[in-house]
Amino acid sequence: MTCQGMDTYSGENKGLGQGGTYNAVGMTPDTSNTLIGTSGTQFDLKLKQVGSFSYTIQGNIYNTSGTLVATSNNTITNSDLNTSTFTQVSFTFDDSFTVTEGFRYVITAVSGSFNNSNRVDIQMNSSTADNNITAILDSSTWTTNSLPCAVCFGSSTPSGGSTLLPPPPAFVRI
Repeated sequence: MTCQGMDTYSGENKGLGQGGTYNAVGMTPDTSNTLIGTSGTQFDLKLKQVGSFSYTIQGNIYNTSGTLVATSNNTITNSDLNTSTFTQVSFTFDDSFTVTEGFRYVITAVSGSFNNSNRVDIQMNSSTADNNITAILDSSTWTTNSLPCAVCFGSSTPSGGSTLLPPPPAFVRI
């Protein structure tokens, strides 16, 4: 996994449902971001629940035109997050993708009633860093915030965290 800010970013946050109009929040790599070109099958964000409500969210990837190009094969519910600390959450995808400048790697609602009091926040930094900016879908318009969000890109590991190797070759005596 290649990360930015997972252990160092603190402070600001934006949330899915914030202001009653944020329909997607996440990361978009800006020019010269070192994550551009990273390949993988997952992205991670640090998330925290605000309020007490039932919901389901998923990870989505949108291209520079704002067209949805991939949806995660897993979802996160209110039982996966807490209200006191940010939790690193992985969104996995069936097909590999390459981190691309201007693409948006975001969370969106599958179900739930999101608003300013009941939302899911992403961990951000309190100052600009890493050519990493926050992407926000405000109603139907994509906007950005110059503050970066904590993010990782890479490939998911098999269950148990170990690398699977092929079996050794078979030897046959003749």
